Amino acid sequence: MPLEKPLAYFRKHQEKFASEHHGEFVVIYEEDVEGFYKSELEAYTVAIKKHPDGSFLLRPCLRPEEENVAVFHSRVAG
Repeated sequence: MPLEKPLAYFRKHQEKFASEHHGEFVVIYEEDVEGFYKSELEAYTVAIKKHPDGSFLLRPCLRPEEENVAVFHSRVAG
């Protein structure tokens, strides 16, 4: 999985990112922070120019308890 390494890096540093850059968006490539941005669009625009294949992680700097988790239910039985 190409995003396992940056996601693990993000989780390891999430509290620090949230305390220092709360509400901003971080772009991570591999295990390197490429920058913090005020808007998701700005972060994406900069990151996609540098990594046109989309091989970067873009996450909001929020504490784990602030993250929204989407849960979907289906009536389709498998």
